[in-house]
Amino acid sequence: MPYMVFISHSNRDHGTAEAICNHLESAGIKCWIAPRDIEAGSDWAKGIMRGIGDCRVLVLVFTGHANDSEHVGREVAKASSLGLAVIPFRTEAVNPRENLEYFLETVQWLDAVAPPLEKHLGSLVERVKRLLAARSGGSFPLACFARLQLSWRSLGFSPGRTGALNQRLPPWRAKNWFLAARPPRFRQEASPYCHLKI
Repeated sequence: MPYMVFISHSNRDHGTAEAICNHLESAGIKCWIAPRDIEAGSDWAKGIMRGIGDCRVLVLVFTGHANDSEHVGREVAKASSLGLAVIPFRTEAVNPRENLEYFLETVQWLDAVAPPLEKHLGSLVERVKRLLAARSGGSFPLACFARLQLSWRSLGFSPGRTGALNQRLPPWRAKNWFLAARPPRFRQEASPYCHLKI
């Protein structure tokens, strides 16, 4: 089962993050969470970036610790640059610092300040499912372009754009990349397949 949700959190809030992860996965939504999903011996930062790239939604466990964490800020920025949906799941009554506010001011928060935590997890599951449903869909060949290891230069892509496809891209992100990067001779052929839901 592919990863769907990246859980961004401060290591001081790992207990809360694990509870969220367990609840989502019990609902059939596979999550990526550190340190569980970082391969032994691999580079931590690369593992985090790869994990974000494999997911479609980022759930931010927002607390005072997360607010002060540079790592969390970089994760949210990376998710935003890749077009992931971001759900701030606030468990403490704190306001985001400027580095986070920039990315979070236009998204809808899920307020989970009032205990117990468990009563808010159902709402989180429903919101994640709605976002995943809105981003589902795919068709050959766009979805396949995202996964297959092809010689992009042989297809006419410019050298400067080939590096982005050396990593696996989810189909919903590959559509936008492909539409922007495809050479002119592919535009007419690709048009019937440009109906992916984003």
